[in-house]
Amino acid sequence: MLRDSPALVTADAADEMTSPLLEDGSPAYDNPLAWPAPTLVELTEDQWPTDRDSLEAWAMARADVHFEACWEAAVLDWESIPNRVGSVDAADPDEGLAMTRAGLRLHLDQVQACIEANGGPGLTDWRKGGSRGDWPAPDGFPRVWDEVHPAARDSEITWCEAWEIARPWFVDPDAGQFKLTTSHPDEWFQGEYDMVYDWTGKIRIIDLKASIGKGDRSGGYIEQLRLYGWLWWETHGHADEVEALEIWYLGPGTVKDVPRPSAEELESLTEELSELYQKIHSRDPSIDECPPSRLHCATSTRAEYPLQRLSTPTPEPDASAASSEGFARAASTISSCHWSAA
Repeated sequence: MLRDSPALVTADAADEMTSPLLEDGSPAYDNPLAWPAPTLVELTEDQWPTDRDSLEAWAMARADVHFEACWEAAVLDWESIPNRVGSVDAADPDEGLAMTRAGLRLHLDQVQACIEANGGPGLTDWRKGGSRGDWPAPDGFPRVWDEVHPAARDSEITWCEAWEIARPWFVDPDAGQFKLTTSHPDEWFQGEYDMVYDWTGKIRIIDLKASIGKGDRSGGYIEQLRLYGWLWWETHGHADEVEALEIWYLGPGTVKDVPRPSAEELESLTEELSELYQKIHSRDPSIDECPPSRLHCATSTRAEYPLQRLSTPTPEPDASAASSEGFARAASTISSCHWSAA
């Protein structure tokens, strides 16, 4: 429901932001006539949320509208996983909805921070319309859309504007699996971010976990997210380091700050992971050289925001989350890895 706009979509409206897709399942970014948002009629301002409470009420109502279809899609995805364990009957949709709401409240913290920062450094340009960048956050508009957004105003920033400006990039929920993964420039490593905020002018990468963050697997989450920080640096010309790495635990609705890799660690990771990749592909290894990984790599099931996943078997990770050895273990899934977020 992060695609929805409180200036365009009423609290109880059906899903109106379905993204058009190409034949391969990728969003049709460059077909401006196929996207839904430009065709929607702007709501009158008396229907717009005017503070956090009213925006939260709208967002929770939108979550209720989307949740059932998203839960059903998540179940179908999970049932397609050959190595799944357990029964779907053990999954509690009420718990899933509660986690969804917890994630939305964490997002609203970002919206409120945007309000308090008067929209951040991009407010003036956003109000003018124009370039949306190469990879705009999914919002129902095409990649190229030069019109001024219906929510834009010229006075003190509004909560509707802050919702639009603070919207993070996330995988379009209509896109096919692995269509929006990020690949290393040399194509030997790939990953898929959950959410990326940039409204401050800096990059904040968020990893969503449908858990409480107290299990033995939590150490591996830190390795995973630090690797995402490295991947962002690698795919942006070594010139754009992330401002923050955060794990959002949707069970308790809490945020864990993860230490960013230092400049030295970033350089070291590039060297270590490249060497590992070359070693893996230089010859066929023997079975003795391939012990079971402590990090389980599995296809995740993705529905609407936030990602609601059912679990697959996951061995315990090593607790030394920030060690080079730990990074190397995590990277052993190069080229075929899509991290499990169970």
